[in-house]
Amino acid sequence: MAITSNSLLVPPLPPEIIEWEILTRLPVKSLLLYKSVCKSWNLLISSNHEFIKSQLVLNPNKDSLMLDVYYGHSNSFISKSEIIGCINGLVCFYRCKIDDSEVGEIAIWNPALNQCLVILTLPKKDIRHHNVLLGFGFDSVANDFKVMYGNLIRNQPLAIDVYSCKAACWKKIAPSNILYSGGIYNLREPAIVSGCPFWLIQKNEDAEFSLAVIWFDVRHEVFRLLPSFSCIGRLQSKDCVLMNFRDSFAIMVYDLWANFVKPIDVYTFNHRCSVWNKISIGPFTFKEPNIKLNGMISDGKHKVLEEATIKLGILVPCSRNGDILFVNPHGYKLYSINPETHTIKILKERDSVDENRFKCFNYSESLIFIEGMKPVHEYSRDKGRFRFLVRERLELGAS
Repeated sequence: MAITSNSLLVPPLPPEIIEWEILTRLPVKSLLLYKSVCKSWNLLISSNHEFIKSQLVLNPNKDSLMLDVYYGHSNSFISKSEIIGCINGLVCFYRCKIDDSEVGEIAIWNPALNQCLVILTLPKKDIRHHNVLLGFGFDSVANDFKVMYGNLIRNQPLAIDVYSCKAACWKKIAPSNILYSGGIYNLREPAIVSGCPFWLIQKNEDAEFSLAVIWFDVRHEVFRLLPSFSCIGRLQSKDCVLMNFRDSFAIMVYDLWANFVKPIDVYTFNHRCSVWNKISIGPFTFKEPNIKLNGMISDGKHKVLEEATIKLGILVPCSRNGDILFVNPHGYKLYSINPETHTIKILKERDSVDENRFKCFNYSESLIFIEGMKPVHEYSRDKGRFRFLVRERLELGAS
């Protein structure tokens, strides 16, 4: 049988394979370009909720980090705001007015799409910047992003308003049976797990001081209190960080100023069984690699700086994939530790002497668009403040 050129042609792939097995695995930047290929792709990428959901799960940049760098100046909304949280590629901001007596503003931004929704009308409250309770959540059943906004009054029940992006309106929530006793430690930066925000609060009961964890059930719109346990009664010389650890709520407790030569205690909460589980990670000791200084001669040889122990400073609450993140004591470097292999990576080094410090958030780019979002003009975007990092960076080796 003669082989013809036509018999060597590969048959075309079915459209469903291209759209649901190939396109869903592409980054957002590429998909935005492919919207112009044809009308069906434009509709698929822009408004098909199942496609957008699949792309969020399958895209190669789903396990990234967003760094909020304190650097430069800008008059844009985003640059003068503080981040409440990141969920499914959306970043929620809060900006307090210069006059502390005025109500602030809240916005939700999709960096990948460069689209932003500014919630202009906030409920009127007797509010000051230091007693604003903020949260950002996602109701996966109703497919609705929600913002929590309230003021804290000592010895009064927690009371907030909730903004539904789907309904585009505020709703007053009935006061909870949890009393505010004078301290919420991550007031405007709650840990977010499964779309729900978590806060660490101070409780004063019978003249006893203790700490507890509350969370807002976004689906049922009610505050809930987690069972207490001994590690956060009185931390004394220890510090703790609330975070999303492998998609579970966790508290990491470590000794202050110990440079992580002692293990980190990780307490994860099992919602199904309503119990705390404890594991210990570490201790960690790492060395910076040897550095050869060209041009400096000592005893006829190039001078080599000796290894220096990496000083581990402050834990960073970004451990959704199980890695432990921390910055050194001066905040100039961001490290990532794999607790199973004991390998360490440098994710970021200081770019400029003007760069003071940064905060870090779990981030997954997405195509999610909320009705009412508008493009962020290039001139108003803050240049240099935000960095988006994939976790695979320079690896230093095992301890």
